[in-house]
Amino acid sequence: MNEPKVSVIVLSYNSAATVEQALDSVLGQVCTFEYEVVVGDDASTDGTQEILKRYLLKHPDKVRLMLAEKNRGLQDNYFDCMEHCRADIIADCAADDYWNDCHRLQKMADALESRPDAAMVYTDWSCLDENTGQILRAYPRTRHNTGRGELTLTILTSTGAPAVHLSATLYRKSAIAAEYTKYRDDIYRCRDFACEDLPVLVALSRAGASIYLATDSLVYRTGHSSVSSEENPAKAARFSLAGIRLRIKLMKRHNMLHTVQAKTHLEASCRFALSMAILSDDKALVNEAMYMAKRIPASSTKLRLTCIVLGLPGGRSLLRFLKRFTLNLRRRKSL
Repeated sequence: MNEPKVSVIVLSYNSAATVEQALDSVLGQVCTFEYEVVVGDDASTDGTQEILKRYLLKHPDKVRLMLAEKNRGLQDNYFDCMEHCRADIIADCAADDYWNDCHRLQKMADALESRPDAAMVYTDWSCLDENTGQILRAYPRTRHNTGRGELTLTILTSTGAPAVHLSATLYRKSAIAAEYTKYRDDIYRCRDFACEDLPVLVALSRAGASIYLATDSLVYRTGHSSVSSEENPAKAARFSLAGIRLRIKLMKRHNMLHTVQAKTHLEASCRFALSMAILSDDKALVNEAMYMAKRIPASSTKLRLTCIVLGLPGGRSLLRFLKRFTLNLRRRKSL
């Protein structure tokens, strides 16, 4: 295998139904340069690893497999792959998503090379609703080129859709190498945060300029029930709380915790986490969400009152009833 110019990370876990489409979209890239595909499978049990081995036999010059015997989690899987990438320029694609442009790598690599001061280039993406089959275009929050540090607060305070989708980027590993080495265990691989993309995007935005290309390069599957707030409120609460903890740490690190945007975002995130914790009827989770709500700067009167009611006899049951009543109303209106 020749020395690659770009390394593409593909992460899989029980992705037998979708991994072939993901790999075909990555291996079908039309480029004037060499690239490798580093596939990290997190101990799949549904036949994914057998599929990956077939791809290795078919594309031994491009595919490198990292097959885990025990489940490590998303963060370790991603960063293990990143550490093993031979190229400085990195792209990624989850095994349940796929790229929708066979010239994607060429376009993005050309753009990145044209700006030595840039740390990453990013594009739009599409969302595929697995329940309906509908595909809708999605856009980053900032749709123009930005200088070093200009995108950081937007990335940290985006609610709902991400400010930039990591799988719709191409970035320089060298731009974040020092930051990653310094905070490898404290931030990037810390299990308290359960998130691989946010610290990478923040570090990239701080390391150099960011280039925006007005094109669509990724199809991202949505409609999964695993993180549905209505079907699994406990999981949604834990995921939200992990995101709040990570954002607070990064905001403090970059002196952004007391900005208006940060306060607004943390307030909304705490309200959501607290609502999901109440619906879960998990007392320990409710207490954790209450503790987090009291930690954020300048929480609103409404949030403080919610915490007070939760501390009263019968308060948790009352709020749980109100939350479920509100959800039922929303369901009826959507019918």
